[in-house]
Amino acid sequence: MHAASDESFIARAYLALSSAPKGEHGERAISLVRIRNYEIRMIETSQPGSINPPSTFWIELFDHNLRSTVDSCRCETVEDAADAYEALVSQANEQT
Repeated sequence: MHAASDESFIARAYLALSSAPKGEHGERAISLVRIRNYEIRMIETSQPGSINPPSTFWIELFDHNLRSTVDSCRCETVEDAADAYEALVSQANEQT
């Protein structure tokens, strides 16, 4: 179970994501937290030719040492994302 503060944090982050600059392939990404060499990010990808904003986004655990995604969760709601965020924070803290 996630705290209401996590849900509020994720909701604010999702709003910030909508104004983040688009990357080379049309994706938007923001960093949520850095835990040692791990970073938890929120990512929104766009579908080619889509005129409607996407309703799904991803919460990703990225390892800067490996330069690779360790885990990610597809989210459709702020509640989904808060649960994913909590799980990935826990996962990052458990890594040695």
